[in-house]
Amino acid sequence: MIRRILSSAATLFILAISVPSHAEWKTPDYARISALLFPETKSWTLVSTMKAADEAYLLTNREKLNEAYSVSGIGKGMESAGACSLMERAFSTHYYFPEGFHVHDVDLDGRMDVIYANPNPCNEGFTTIMWFGTEKGFVIRQGALQNILALRVKEGNPLRMSSVSVGCCGDPIDVYSVGTVDEAPADGGKRVVDYAQLPSRYEIAVPFAAGDTGFVLRTSPLIDNVYDASAKEVLGFPVFGNILSKYPFGCTGEVVGRQVDTDSRLWYFVLLDQACDSL
Repeated sequence: MIRRILSSAATLFILAISVPSHAEWKTPDYARISALLFPETKSWTLVSTMKAADEAYLLTNREKLNEAYSVSGIGKGMESAGACSLMERAFSTHYYFPEGFHVHDVDLDGRMDVIYANPNPCNEGFTTIMWFGTEKGFVIRQGALQNILALRVKEGNPLRMSSVSVGCCGDPIDVYSVGTVDEAPADGGKRVVDYAQLPSRYEIAVPFAAGDTGFVLRTSPLIDNVYDASAKEVLGFPVFGNILSKYPFGCTGEVVGRQVDTDSRLWYFVLLDQACDSL
């Protein structure tokens, strides 16, 4: 049963779009945000904590890793004649070699697999490549999933993972997803602003519906209504402080956190249903 907990007096903030100043922005905690969006993934293995690959092991198997990459869908999509070579840079000490590689049996077949999940050394954003160990060497099963950062994996076959596609070229929207390693999620993922302030207190998700007057959605637990002329130049539409938009009566979603500010105002941290239409 949906609880109607929002009214004209309610204050909310959300993982949503905003245009921060350079002084305020810092790299988001992608793994934490992903676990908030997809609670079932909290117990999955963090890619960042997997065993670091040994340099000698990588150099010994470099030719096999290169061969698997060159014939894979992701390799053909990432490499082009005369352009920056991701593999050359991935194996360069000037970039992420060897610390950018991990080894882990992600498909539970008893053979060690190799994972590269780092900033893309040739373009903006991140990339993840997974080499699955086989009797004959390595194979890459990825196709279109090339501009993502793998965050957590649920070992097995098929392998499942949570990931983020970081907004390119100044786009503040990151898209978080859960799916298999070789196909995009059916729902298209959940959109999150890279400037979002996470709540101080998390809780089990509680459904809600907007009250009679709807509500104003903000990107942080702060009353800021100041017109931002510089943000309008970037986005092409008026921006007022940390206001995202106004949502009308009946908009639904989940409350997943809350926070009380210094003026004793209670803020809800919410995730909105995709069917909500903003004003």
